Amino acid sequence: MIKSLEINSPSPAQRSVRAGAQKQIPISWMAGLVLAGVCLSGCATSYLTRLDKVAPDEAIAVAKFRIIYNGKDVTKGCGVIFDPFPSSGVPKYGYTLDETGYVFARLPIGANSIHLVGLKRGTHLHTFRPKELTCQLDGGGVINYMGDVTMDWNGMGTGSAIAIGAVSPVLHGLTTGGRIVVSVETNAVRAQEVFRQKFPTDRNLKPSLLVVQAPK
Repeated sequence: MIKSLEINSPSPAQRSVRAGAQKQIPISWMAGLVLAGVCLSGCATSYLTRLDKVAPDEAIAVAKFRIIYNGKDVTKGCGVIFDPFPSSGVPKYGYTLDETGYVFARLPIGANSIHLVGLKRGTHLHTFRPKELTCQLDGGGVINYMGDVTMDWNGMGTGSAIAIGAVSPVLHGLTTGGRIVVSVETNAVRAQEVFRQKFPTDRNLKPSLLVVQAPK
């Protein structure tokens, strides 16, 4: 079964953040810093590198992402960040996608959610509302498969706005100017093959699919 979520968002020209008393920093520039943080922190702390190097409070997770931007596959170089930023401003659970779109991650056991997706070089980003894209991950050496996730992004768009769940009514959002349709499919056989090529193991993947829903 495929579930989908549609999200409208304002353009970068509509959003900026304030630094200090007067200086305005464009959101696209901030996105560059965000994706830099993905590379600097995610690569060092939360990528799965060995099955025997997982902390007791961490879950093993695999997902495949495909990012389509205005009809073009731009997956390679995009960034995906799970859960909100810590007070340091540097995300711990951030991942830069390669051309395959596969992510092999160490994430906290329990509830996780996708917080942000950004294009290569931080030219545009989208922040999801809490519980729009969530999954429940098991520990104890379980290999959690979050699904094949496609984000079809049209327009420029930055920030949160409205969501449409698979069976949910339209929610009236704050702004418009971009649209993301998120779908989650299951291709566990292929994911299992790819995972075992990278991490030889006889353990099977457990479906822990990303849940797509409109927030209450």
